Amino acid sequence: MTSSSAAPFPTGHVPDTAAINRRFTSALTQLRSRTDRLMATLLVVQWVSMIVVALVISPQTWEGRAASTHIHVWAAIFLGGAICLYPAWLGWRRPGQTSTRHMMAVGQMLVSAMLIHLTGGRIETHFHVFGSLALLALYRDARVFVTATVVVYVDHLVRGIFWPESVYGVMAATVWRSLEHAGWVLFEVTFLTLAVKAALKEMRELVARQVGLEKLNLDKVQEVEDRTEELASSEERFRTLFRDSPIGLYRVSRTGEFLMANPALLAILGFSSLEELRSATTATGKPVFDPGRRQFFSQLEQSQDVLRRDATWLRRDGSQLQIRESGRAFRNAANQVAHVDGTIEDITEHRQLEERFRQAQKVQAIGQLDPAVGDRVVGTRGDAGEREVLEYRHGLSPVSATEHFPYFSRQ
Repeated sequence: MTSSSAAPFPTGHVPDTAAINRRFTSALTQLRSRTDRLMATLLVVQWVSMIVVALVISPQTWEGRAASTHIHVWAAIFLGGAICLYPAWLGWRRPGQTSTRHMMAVGQMLVSAMLIHLTGGRIETHFHVFGSLALLALYRDARVFVTATVVVYVDHLVRGIFWPESVYGVMAATVWRSLEHAGWVLFEVTFLTLAVKAALKEMRELVARQVGLEKLNLDKVQEVEDRTEELASSEERFRTLFRDSPIGLYRVSRTGEFLMANPALLAILGFSSLEELRSATTATGKPVFDPGRRQFFSQLEQSQDVLRRDATWLRRDGSQLQIRESGRAFRNAANQVAHVDGTIEDITEHRQLEERFRQAQKVQAIGQLDPAVGDRVVGTRGDAGEREVLEYRHGLSPVSATEHFPYFSRQ
């Protein structure tokens, strides 16, 4: 993906310039180190190629009937080795250094000069110079072009003056010819420099995007960890509330099967485990729940609200208890009931207190309607809310009072 088709940094995030600079510098150093090793290998290969070229073109020289190895062969071996081996050694020992890639530029241009000399200044061999410049562009450092251009120009200028046959293949050449060759080198260097700058820009944008994506990924990972921690904390709070609540809490499936039940609900109904509760029967086999509970769940399935009802259930031991049940149906993505959550309150004692309070109100009403009946309570006995009339003015007990006014004895 090119820089023109993608934003250099994820939308909504501020770029970390320092991190981008560090990553860009590191990536560029690694690229140049790899290029140094590549050029080092290439120089050794070119040294061997020089020797082969020298052996093929002019392997021997003759003086009468006596033959000897041509000077070009020895030049390829020793001078070529001096040109190639030292930069190659730097490429392997000090990759990524500025001085190393400048030595690579010097060595590569001298290899071109050596090959031009070995081929007698053939014009085709001069293309090796332009290929070498393209190889140096792999460094993405336009400064190496300056070093290479200077080496090429000085080589063509000096040899063009003192030994034009080795560089141009002619016996004589003017200074302008070296300038012409330098001009063509500058022509290529100009476009290679523009290409290097564009490559560096694209490389920096890719690094910036990578840094941005990594930061975004870290933010998302941190967000997931925070959400996971919050969820775990929420679940722990739910479990604590569910476990320690004094009110009975439950969760049942849409068929009414208990999925969860807290200890308070088990204690209210006298069961010791969820498995016993699922049986929904007393010790004698009677159903614990009232028949109206099925209708209650049908109402929950049709409602989005919390519904309540009062009912009479049986404990595990068969004793009755008055309960108040509240519930709400929760639905899935298909709008079907997934489960029902509800609460159970034991209101047996509350109902008993209400009954005693109604009885006390009846006695008080009798005293107000019939002057013969006293309504002053002179003593109380029992727990909170449990009151009995101990003495009335004219000796009427609560029983005789209700018998005297049978209308008030009806529930």
